[in-house]
Amino acid sequence: MAINENIIGDNIKRIRKEKKITQKELGEMLGVSQSAINQFENNKSTPKTQTLQKIADALDVPISFLMGFDLFNSKLKKNPKILELYAGSAQKQVENIINKQKEERLLFCFDDLNDTGKEKAIEQVELLTKIPEYKKDPGNDNQDQE
Repeated sequence: MAINENIIGDNIKRIRKEKKITQKELGEMLGVSQSAINQFENNKSTPKTQTLQKIADALDVPISFLMGFDLFNSKLKKNPKILELYAGSAQKQVENIINKQKEERLLFCFDDLNDTGKEKAIEQVELLTKIPEYKKDPGNDNQDQE
């Protein structure tokens, strides 16, 4: 998977410290040991998706933030003029990064599904492609409907 797993541990540690929560306290909130939290934060062990969601809930942040997806997007939302600073290909690169983050988030979730779940997910995505409001404009590969 293309996700940098070190970012997960680094983000858990940074956010936990920002919220002035000890490893022991976070472990108690999750029902895991302080040692488990330490291993996550020091990138010796990667939490399963369900555990990652519990950590995100306990720290009151979106799971995607722990995974590093929201860092760039939050900066962009705070200052949309960032895109204006990039000319031509640079703007395209920024858009490509955002799209890549969305793809990685989708694959990260897809990876946790069993075979039946994966088939259902594919069916749902295929259905979405048939709804005009969710389709890209054929002349604009990076169109975003948000």
